[in-house]
Amino acid sequence: MKVLFIVSDFDMGGITSSLRNLTNKLVEKNVEVEILNLPNKLLPQGFHGKIKLLEVCGLARFWNLGIEHVKQAKGLKKIKLLLLGFLKKLLNKKEAWFNFIFRNLQLSTYYDAVVGFRQSPICYYLTTRKDFGKKKIGFWHGDIDYMKGVSSWDYYLKELDVLACVSNAIRDQMIEKYPHLQGKAYTIYNGFDLIEIKQKQQVSNPCYCNSMFNIVTVSRLEFELKQVQRIPYICEKLLEQGITNFCWHIVGDGPDFSRLQTIIEEKSLKNYIIFHGAKSNPYPYMCQADLFVLTSATESYGMVLVEALICKTPVVAGGYPALKEIVEDGKTGIVAENSIEGIYKAVYRMLTDKALYNEIKKNVIQYQYDEQMVYKQFMEMMENA
Repeated sequence: MKVLFIVSDFDMGGITSSLRNLTNKLVEKNVEVEILNLPNKLLPQGFHGKIKLLEVCGLARFWNLGIEHVKQAKGLKKIKLLLLGFLKKLLNKKEAWFNFIFRNLQLSTYYDAVVGFRQSPICYYLTTRKDFGKKKIGFWHGDIDYMKGVSSWDYYLKELDVLACVSNAIRDQMIEKYPHLQGKAYTIYNGFDLIEIKQKQQVSNPCYCNSMFNIVTVSRLEFELKQVQRIPYICEKLLEQGITNFCWHIVGDGPDFSRLQTIIEEKSLKNYIIFHGAKSNPYPYMCQADLFVLTSATESYGMVLVEALICKTPVVAGGYPALKEIVEDGKTGIVAENSIEGIYKAVYRMLTDKALYNEIKKNVIQYQYDEQMVYKQFMEMMENA
């Protein structure tokens, strides 16, 4: 079997990690994998060496032409890009521009399946409009209720043979919104590399204070979806109840870092909340913590929760539809009401109810992640598509 994945960027994050883990597993199972490399960058570290990267060339390299490309160019190239940018404005609509810029794009192989791995106009355009393979598959990674601008390109969904959703909850949501996907939507969870996680757990020491109950949150520092601004309010409530033997560690960075820092300073919580910045390896912070807390308003799946459980750390998260597919409430963590008050109550219980915490910790130590599940889901989808 030979499969082509179409990728619009390699930004490090959950989607790229999911791509890496899925394609690596397919290669291990003797599936030939190629990636159409629209970013024109090398694969990030960790991708299997047998994965072949296909570069776009010629004008196709400028499919996402923007002002930054023009600014960086010099001389005659700058003039050419200015003219190309003017043409892009004239063509205006995405498909007219894509038809022009990719008009000469051809591949030497006909694939068993073509996978548009990001839910995006460019990935779905190339998957559905170009005849690169027998089966046309699109992945959907997001909660559509929180996504903007989808209505301008969601018509591509009708032309896919299969839509792969990252959780049962997202699959059901998409079928409800797009009834024509009934029988065409499948679940393929995000995959994880157990060996890598276990190796990275021991790489560094986060220097937690052993006398404290160490809580960790690994997240993009953003208010709207990730709701990290809940953390100082939860800490404030804990202190009001006389709970002082805790330290909340935040691993990550993002657009609302300064705003979050200001709230923490205004509430005089600098001794209880510590920033560690973005880390390429967050696993030591997870495995040495007493508790992992997810503050998000929603997640399409919740990769970071699975990573915490693999690291044998109990979790607390505000309830969202896909959460029940990861956390057994009262067994591997607590599924809280998705609010400041709800998450506070769950964290308070973990801090004060030693019997409950010890029982959950015992269950988490026994937690086993099924490394073969994602491969099985992918192959089942391929057989039924």
